[in-house]
Amino acid sequence: AVLDSARAAMRRAIGVMTLERGQDPRGLPLLCFGGAGGLHAAALARELGMPLAVVPRHPGALSAWGMTRAEAGAEISRPVLEPLSRWSVAARRAVFDDLAREAREALAEQPGRGRVVFERELDLRYRGQSYELRMPESARVATQFHAAHKNLYGYALDAREVELIGLRIRATRRRPSNGERRVRPLRSRAMPTSAVIGSRRAAFGDRPVDTAVIDRNRLAPGHRFEGPALVEEFSGTTLVPPGTRARVLRGGHLALESD
Repeated sequence: AVLDSARAAMRRAIGVMTLERGQDPRGLPLLCFGGAGGLHAAALARELGMPLAVVPRHPGALSAWGMTRAEAGAEISRPVLEPLSRWSVAARRAVFDDLAREAREALAEQPGRGRVVFERELDLRYRGQSYELRMPESARVATQFHAAHKNLYGYALDAREVELIGLRIRATRRRPSNGERRVRPLRSRAMPTSAVIGSRRAAFGDRPVDTAVIDRNRLAPGHRFEGPALVEEFSGTTLVPPGTRARVLRGGHLALESD
């Protein structure tokens, strides 16, 4: 009952991020991280009809690893709150040029080097709305706003005035590239018996099952196995229920697929 309650809350959160944004979760993979993410990954993906769940390498440390790999960035905005029709492409370009200079100055205060790229965006809404959509700068941004609004909310108000709430620029300093590596096809093979470090009685539903305990550090890209299994590592545990297939992806990430 505790697990059912916890997973119901997770399903609602996933629904907010998918169904309420016009995305069908049945066509998306589920990425589960955090120390306990792997315990719920397979069950959540199955209950939502998602094709697979992915538990990244070192799931409990993924956020920390991401911070060490994050690219330096700066975001500068300028409020407007006027009809979009009063702002020509040239007028918007002049403001974006000013914002780009400010963003470069902000980046100069951060350590590191690399090529700086800019993303130019507009915050738009229909007149009278209390929320806005963020759209990439374009000469046809009004048309694209109507289409995006219809895709997201199911309707568009083509005759309604579009308001420009503000202009925004995001500057990112790209990391120097180490060169592209050639990717070879991944050969699938059975998991070696040496990866199994023990066995444990685990309950799936109402019945306990003898469950293999697998050391994730002994798995390599291409290895595959089937549940029930408990995959253990320093930063988390992944549960592979009966009827679930597991395979190791490039980088050591674990993919779970249910029957």
